[in-house]
Amino acid sequence: MKMINSSKSWVDKCIRQNQLLYSQLTLKLPPALKSTAISGLKSHCSWEFKHFWIENIKLWIRQSERTKKLSREWSDINDLILDDWNKSEYSSTFMKALNRGVSFKKSSELALSDLKFQMIQMGVRYFGTPGKLNRNYKKLFELGEFEKKISFSEVIYLNDKTVDFYSWDKKNFSLHLHSILKALTVIKSNSPDSFEYFKTFTKRIIPINQREFVSYSLQTLPGHSFINLYNRDFLDLIDDLLHENGHHHLNYFLILENPLNEDDELIYYSPWRKTLRPIRGIYHAHLTFYFALKIYHDLALKLKSDDLSWPGKISDKQIQKIYGRFLEEWYMLEYTSHDLKLAYKRGQIKKCGFDLFNEFEIERKSFSSMVKYAEKKLVNKSKINSIRKTLDDQREITYLN
Repeated sequence: MKMINSSKSWVDKCIRQNQLLYSQLTLKLPPALKSTAISGLKSHCSWEFKHFWIENIKLWIRQSERTKKLSREWSDINDLILDDWNKSEYSSTFMKALNRGVSFKKSSELALSDLKFQMIQMGVRYFGTPGKLNRNYKKLFELGEFEKKISFSEVIYLNDKTVDFYSWDKKNFSLHLHSILKALTVIKSNSPDSFEYFKTFTKRIIPINQREFVSYSLQTLPGHSFINLYNRDFLDLIDDLLHENGHHHLNYFLILENPLNEDDELIYYSPWRKTLRPIRGIYHAHLTFYFALKIYHDLALKLKSDDLSWPGKISDKQIQKIYGRFLEEWYMLEYTSHDLKLAYKRGQIKKCGFDLFNEFEIERKSFSSMVKYAEKKLVNKSKINSIRKTLDDQREITYLN
């Protein structure tokens, strides 16, 4: 509970920081955006939407300043502009203009105009900024604006907190809501700490129906989880809800702190992606997949004590999956734990980032007594043995290099 209690204070700190940023922006933005910032400062709109607006305005400021500095010669500024637009929702505006033969500078100015228009319209829609709704506004799926679809919503009450379930799928709305409620009941009954984390950081759940996505969330929009409710089973749903909540937990920390001395060196092996990743990728993965380890550990512990709270009779397949998934995450996190300690010694992780990592490590190591029991209960060990061999082989390659 110590880690949960310290994490809860991040929420209030982020909200205060957000208010300060809005106040500061009113001094440096052009009139139309300044008016929106003032409205945002006064608005009762959710903090998460306000943060989304702030992050987009930061992009607008960065790209505006860079675009003004462009010359006829290609330079590092061009690369920065290209990279930032390509990572944004405004990539298509920028690239379409370039592909039509429009100059680099003019293409960037068109993307800036598009971004500015969207943010002014967002102010009209959510902050109460004076102005008219414009039909050219591009609906943002991330905000629950579904193109040509009517939205359906339900408030899920979690004691002292609420979570919105926001969907475009009327046909499956009740089924999906029931599945989420059932999953949260399992989490609350069997892993109270995980439930506390979820209550603290998840604000909205939106379904996605794309096989290529398990689930995802955005650093620019804290608390919003996009969950695949079509191609996953019940244990996957529990896992996905907590995994995305883990991203929200980390994103709150990242808003307040700058924990890494980042570089683009691909020198750390990711057991989840099965490829080399920079320090940022490994740090993020370790601190979010921990929450999968925790829920599977807590479910395994309840099975061991014959005290599992489950809707109906749990199947043998589900029991085996619980033990197997716990072991998978245990061995993969053991691997990345070693690398993160090494990264700290190399100066790639700052003290604040390593302190958070250590908080996770204290709790993770307390799960070690479950490893032998889970291995004993797991019938088919081929997948676990394969993972362990891959990690052992990869460690030898790393040492050789």
